[in-house]
Amino acid sequence: MSPTLLDQPTPEAPAGVPAPATPHLDRLVTRARRRMRANRALATLGPALAVAGGAAIAWDLVSRVVLLPDLDLAVRVGLAVAVVTTVAVAAAVRIRPAWAAWAADRWLAARDRYSTAVELAGRGHLSELDARQVADAEASAKGVHRFPSGPNVPRRILAVGLAAVLAAAGLAFVPNPQDEVRAQRQLEQQQVEEVAEDLRETAEELGVPGDPQREALAERLEELAAELDDASLDEALEALAEARAALARELDDDLASQRTALAGLQQELGQRPIGSGSTVRSQMDDLAARLEAGALSAEEQVAMEERLRELADALAGGQPELADALRQAADALASGDPGAAGRAMSAASGAVANALSNLQGQAAVGAAEGAVSDGLSQLRDAQQGQAQGQGQGQVQGQGQGQGQGQGQGQGQGQGSGSGQGQGQGSGSGQG
Repeated sequence: MSPTLLDQPTPEAPAGVPAPATPHLDRLVTRARRRMRANRALATLGPALAVAGGAAIAWDLVSRVVLLPDLDLAVRVGLAVAVVTTVAVAAAVRIRPAWAAWAADRWLAARDRYSTAVELAGRGHLSELDARQVADAEASAKGVHRFPSGPNVPRRILAVGLAAVLAAAGLAFVPNPQDEVRAQRQLEQQQVEEVAEDLRETAEELGVPGDPQREALAERLEELAAELDDASLDEALEALAEARAALARELDDDLASQRTALAGLQQELGQRPIGSGSTVRSQMDDLAARLEAGALSAEEQVAMEERLRELADALAGGQPELADALRQAADALASGDPGAAGRAMSAASGAVANALSNLQGQAAVGAAEGAVSDGLSQLRDAQQGQAQGQGQGQVQGQGQGQGQGQGQGQGQGQGSGSGQGQGQGSGSGQG
């Protein structure tokens, strides 16, 4: 049986020819891609400069009306970085070879010759017709050394952007009135920080372990210093005034008389002792022991009664508790009860201990109050110095304005103006 047509092998389709090499076309596409990146960068640069310049102008104008943080340089640098980044990103966006070839066709009026050749060359194997078309595009690209026109420059928007940047740069050289306010605030903050540091040093000196009162005072000063760390000048003045008033209320009004009374008693017993010992308490304890032991004769008891009454009278104004104890001892001696007199003298010794402890506590309160008062006076002086400087500037400005007005009105004239301001501040502390 003879074979049929179905049994015959199917003839293979022609495999085609390999795509020809296109080095000149590749270089043309590369140049077109670079030109497209330049066009994108220029197209983005104008709007970016306009936005950045407008933002810088807005920041500068607002900062002249409102006290803003001193971030002018940071804002300008940030805007410049934003412009560079925006332009760089726009230029760095991936451009496919077909897009670059299509752009080259448009610039060279090649009627899609290069874009078609790029598309065909990417297939690998071509028909003879397609291969000739690619070769023709390669030959044409070999003769292209530059594009007929330069990069596309959007002159109008670029001019607007440059004008905005120049205006912002010009404003940067115009003095900002808020700079003086900001500098004054910074100076005030430094002065407040100095006061806070002084309070911490005083707190460290007062913080004696084992003394609850001094430890409490040190803690109060530490808390006050921490409050001043984030306070303005007015807030610091208010906090210091409140703290000083609270400490002043803790000081005894008759502190000086208490101290004078004890000093006088020490001097008196140093000259005419009532017992053995170098301190007031040691002499009182010795006298109490001798009285309870019945070591004093009747004549000595009478003399001691008189002496104790003299001491009680001298201490009545400054140390009433101690004076009462001495008077009780004298009364006991007068009634013939030396044992009770000895117990009263022991109480008098305890009163001396209480008085000394109170004076030490008052001295600590006085030291704390003095530190707060010094800080308050320092900040008040700073505030008054600021007000004095502002007053002088205003008066001088008014005087100059009046003098200029007179000169212009008369045609011939002279004007002068001057102003002076004085401020006083005082602070006091007890310790």
